[in-house]
Parts: sequence; structure tokens; C-alpha cells
Amino acid sequence: MSILLNGYLTAQELADQLGVKKSTVDRWRRLRIGAPWSYKGKTPITRGNDWQEWLRAGGFKSRQSRKLRRTNHAREDHPIT
Repeated sequence: MSILLNGYLTAQELADQLGVKKSTVDRWRRLRIGAPWSYKGKTPITRGNDWQEWLRAGGFKSRQSRKLRRTNHAREDHPIT
């Protein structure tokens, strides 16, 4: 990317930094999860700093923590007697 776009990331670059698949980042973009996106031509781009703030606010949870949260929630709804 050019120097004018310094600090912006493509979906693949963001996926690489977060350790997730590009399809996950594409889904987040479609569902408007996370930081806002802009376009350079047809290529979606986003500011890396915005994602850092989103992460600090607790925006990304690992699959394991989501799974644990779901099982704990299910246990609270249906206690074993």
C-alpha cells in the first residue's frame, strides 16, 4: 500500500495479525462487527488502530472462551438437580 494508506490493513493482513481466517474477517465486515471499513477501489481496507481499540474493549473472544461461555450459560438455565 502507498504511504498515504499507512496504518490501513486489508482483510488478509488483519486476519494474519489476529490469527483468524480471512473468511472470518470478511464475515465480520459483512455483519458490521468491529471497526469500520473503507474501500480503495474494490479492496476493503480498515484502520489498524481502530481494531486495536476494539480489541482492548474486549471485542474479540477466542473460540474456546465463547464455547465456555455457552456451556456456562446452558448450565445456569438448566441446573442439574
